[in-house]
Amino acid sequence: MICVSVQEKDFTKCREILKSSPMVELRGDLCGFTAAQTAELVQMHPNLLYTHRIAGSSLETAYSCMVEAIKKGAKYIDIEIEAPVDYLEQIKSYARVNGCTLIISYHNFEGTQSLQELQTIYDICRRKGADIVKIVTTAHNISDASRVMQLYRYCKKDSELVVSNYMERGEESGSLSNSFGEEQARLLAFCMGKAGKFTRHLCLALGAPYTYTALDDASATAPGQFTREEVERLLCKDEYKFPTMRREETIFGEAMPALEIPCSKSIAQRAVLAAALAEGKTVLRNFEPCNDILGAVEVIKSLGAEVGLEGTTLTVNGCGAESLKEISSIFVGESGLLTRLLIPMAAYLSGGEKEIEIYGKGSILKRNLTESANAVEAAGAQCTTNGGLLPFKVSGGITENCIEFSGKESSQIVSGFLMMLPLQKNGSTLIITEPASIPYIDLTLRVLKSFGIIIHQERELPHKITYRIPGGQKYRPTEMYMDSDWSSAANFAVAGALTGGITLKNMPLDSSQADENIINLLQGFGYGIKAEAAGEFNDITIYPTLPDNPGGISGRREFSLHDCPDLFPIAAVMACMGEGDTVFEGVGRLAQKESNRAETVFSELTKLGFDIQIDGDKMYICGKGKSSCRNVGEPVLCNSHNDHRIAMALYIASLAGDIDIKVDNIKCIDKSFPTFLERLKK
Repeated sequence: MICVSVQEKDFTKCREILKSSPMVELRGDLCGFTAAQTAELVQMHPNLLYTHRIAGSSLETAYSCMVEAIKKGAKYIDIEIEAPVDYLEQIKSYARVNGCTLIISYHNFEGTQSLQELQTIYDICRRKGADIVKIVTTAHNISDASRVMQLYRYCKKDSELVVSNYMERGEESGSLSNSFGEEQARLLAFCMGKAGKFTRHLCLALGAPYTYTALDDASATAPGQFTREEVERLLCKDEYKFPTMRREETIFGEAMPALEIPCSKSIAQRAVLAAALAEGKTVLRNFEPCNDILGAVEVIKSLGAEVGLEGTTLTVNGCGAESLKEISSIFVGESGLLTRLLIPMAAYLSGGEKEIEIYGKGSILKRNLTESANAVEAAGAQCTTNGGLLPFKVSGGITENCIEFSGKESSQIVSGFLMMLPLQKNGSTLIITEPASIPYIDLTLRVLKSFGIIIHQERELPHKITYRIPGGQKYRPTEMYMDSDWSSAANFAVAGALTGGITLKNMPLDSSQADENIINLLQGFGYGIKAEAAGEFNDITIYPTLPDNPGGISGRREFSLHDCPDLFPIAAVMACMGEGDTVFEGVGRLAQKESNRAETVFSELTKLGFDIQIDGDKMYICGKGKSSCRNVGEPVLCNSHNDHRIAMALYIASLAGDIDIKVDNIKCIDKSFPTFLERLKK
C-alpha cells in the first residue's frame, strides 16, 4: 500500500491532495494547521495517518492536534519513540478507545546502528505498546540498507510478515487491520538517503504494511522518497509482462541436455576494434551478435572499416590506424567495455588537434566514469565530462610516455590503454596500481598478440603491474576463432547443477576469461565436473552430485569474485539454492554495472525469500535449499533493473527453485545473449 506523505501548508490545496490519495500521512508539524483545521481534514479521509512531531512544534500543540485527529477518526497515529512517557500513555489510551492503530517510530538521520541495536529499538517500541513499529535510519551504503532489511527476519517470530501479495494488502477501502496488541507488533522499516531508496519498495515484499511516498518531486518529506507515481508503477502488475518458464518447459525438463554457447562478447568487442586498426582483411569465426558486439561493429564502420557477415564468420577490411576516417563523435550504445576501450582511443584519434565526443544511451548514461576520465587526463589528454557521466569530450592527444593510475575501479580502461599505446610514435610505460579483474586484462593481451602487438609486463601483485609497450607498432590482420563465452555459460552451468546436469559443448579451458571461474565455484559447492576433449576445445559436463564431506555443498564456503564480478548474480542464485553458508568477496566491484548489482542482487533474491546480507565488501548468503523459496501461490513480481545478468539469473532461479516469477523487462538480455531464452526453451 502507498501512503502519500503530505506537508502542504495551504489548507485548500491540502484538502485536494487528500481527496486524490487512498492513504495519506498528514504531517501536522510541517503543515502548521490548527487543531480545528486538523479535525476537518481528518474527518474527510477514511484512511489517514496523523503525525505531529514534538520537535517541530510544541508538546501542547502536538497533544491537542493528536487528540483531535484520533477523535475525528484517524486510522493511524504516529508518535516518536522520544515522546514523554505521560504524553505517550495519554495518546495511546485515546487510540485504544477509538480503534486507532498506534505507530511508535524511531528515526536516525545520521546513520544506521548495528542489527542488535535495531532489534533492541524494535523491542522497546513494542513494549511501549506499538501496533506498528516504524524504524527508519539513514543508509550511507548497501551494508546499512541490508542491515535494516534483516530486521524483518528478526520480527518474524512475532507474526508472519511475508503475505500473499504485497500489492493488495489491506481491505478494499485501502485500510489495514487494526491493533495487533502489545505482544505483537508489525514492522515498518526502511532507509532514508540515496543508498537506501530501494528499501522503500523492498520493504513491502518483506511484510511492511505500507510505504511512504511524496506526491511529486517537489514535496518529499524525507531524503530518498519515491514519488507516488514511481511506486504505483513499481507495484503495477501490468508492468510485469514476462513470466519465467517452468522446468518442464525448458531443456532442463529433459535428461542431461547438451548446449553450445555463443562467442565471448569480451573477446569479440576487442577483436572487432583490433580488426579495424589493422590494414587488410581479418576473419573472425564463431561470430554471434549481441547488442554490445553490434555496437563495436557500428563503431568500426564509422571509422571507415568494411564489414561483412556470412553465417558465423565476420570479415573486417580495416584501413589501418593511420588511415582512420575523420570522425568527431563515437556512439557506444550501452556498453561499458566499449566506452572504456574507446576513451583512450579517442585521445589518439583526436591527434591533439580536434575534439571527439563519446556518447551512448540507456544504462551507460547512469554509470560514473570519473576514474576513466582521470586516467586519460593522467596521460596528458583533456577529457570534459558531465560530472563523470557521458557524454565525454576528449582532446589533446596522449603526451605522457609514463602513465600511472589505479586499476581498482575497472580493468576496462586498462585494456583501452593497452590497445591504444602501441600506436603511439614512441614507446611508453603503463603502471597500474591496485589492478582488478586481471583475467580481463590478460584477455586483451591475448587478443592483441593475435594481431601482432607486442607488450611486456612485470607483475608485482597484488600491488601493481607494469606494462612496457614499444611504440610505432602496427596491427596485422589475422584469422581468429572467438571462444565461447563463459559469462553466458555460467547461467546454464548453474541451472544444470541445480537440476539434472548439463553438457556445455566446445568450451575453452585456460581461456583468460574471468568467468571461467564458475567451474571452481561449482566444484566448491560440491558439484561434479567432467571435461572431455573435443578437438581444440572441451565438452564440459556438470553433474548435480552431493558430496558426503562437510566442506561440500552443506558446509561453509568462501569465494573471492573480485576478478569475476559478473558472476555475482548467478553465483548468488546457486548459493541461495544450496545448503549452508556462503561468503562472496568483491561486492565493491558491483556498483558501476548495468545496475548497482549489490543492490539489485540483494533486492530481487530477497523478494524470492532468500536470506542475504551485505557487510562491506562481502555478501553473506544463508542457503536453506529450495524450501526457503517464497511460495505465495501466485507469481513473485521481480525487476530486472534493465540489467541482462539480473534478468537471466531470475530465470535460472525460477526454474531451479520452482518459483513462479514475472519480470518487468527482458529486452535487456539482448545486450549480451539475445538467444538466451531460445536456448533455454525446450
